[in-house]
Amino acid sequence: MNFDLTPAQRRFLRSTGRTRRPEVTIGKAGINENVLTHVRAQLARRELLKVRLPALSAASRTASADEIARQTGATLVDLVGRNALLYRPNEQLPEEARVRLTGQAKRS
Repeated sequence: MNFDLTPAQRRFLRSTGRTRRPEVTIGKAGINENVLTHVRAQLARRELLKVRLPALSAASRTASADEIARQTGATLVDLVGRNALLYRPNEQLPEEARVRLTGQAKRS
């Protein structure tokens, strides 16, 4: 499930994610079901997740980040160097644990 974020929401998520450390690192083995399961679990806990991609060409990193977002139902917010920032809202989290966006993200 992909969410259309407004430019203001993307800016907010980028600024919030900038100070975070990558919680998931993808190694040379690449994207496999174990990695995707771990990313899904982290997104369910945090909503906003920074993923460190392997040292690949820029086009391969973009394709990898898009694939992870598609497979996990997240939105790719930003990709800077080897770090991808993913967002997937979780209505089940307690209010204090949720990322507070200005306005409501639209589902596409």
